[in-house]
Amino acid sequence: MPPVAYLPAMMIEIGMYGLMCGLMMSLIRSGKTWVDLYVSLVVAMLAGRVVAGIAKALIFAPGKVSMVSWAAAYFATSLPGIVIQLALVPAIVFALMKAHLVPSRYVPTGKR
Repeated sequence: MPPVAYLPAMMIEIGMYGLMCGLMMSLIRSGKTWVDLYVSLVVAMLAGRVVAGIAKALIFAPGKVSMVSWAAAYFATSLPGIVIQLALVPAIVFALMKAHLVPSRYVPTGKR
C-alpha cells in the first residue's frame, strides 16, 4: 500500500480515470468495441496522470517540480501498471460481455 500522504493525489487520478473513460466511451463510436476501449483507456490514463502530477506538485512541492521529474515519476515508473491495465481491462470487459453481465456495445451484424 502506498503511504497515506499520496491518497489525495490518487483519489484525483482515479476519479479522472473514471470521468475520462466514461466521457470517451460515450463520445467515441468507431464500430469496434476494442478500438473504443483502447482509445478511452489511453486518454483516461494520460489525463489521470497529468492531473495527479499537478496535484502532487501542488501538495508536496509547490513551484519546485520540473517537467523532467514529473514525466519520470508518472510515466517511466508507472509503465508496468500501464501495460497491465491495457492488457487486463479490455479482457475483463470482453469477458463480462460474453457472460452477458455487461451489454454489448455493438449488435453483431448477423444477429439483427
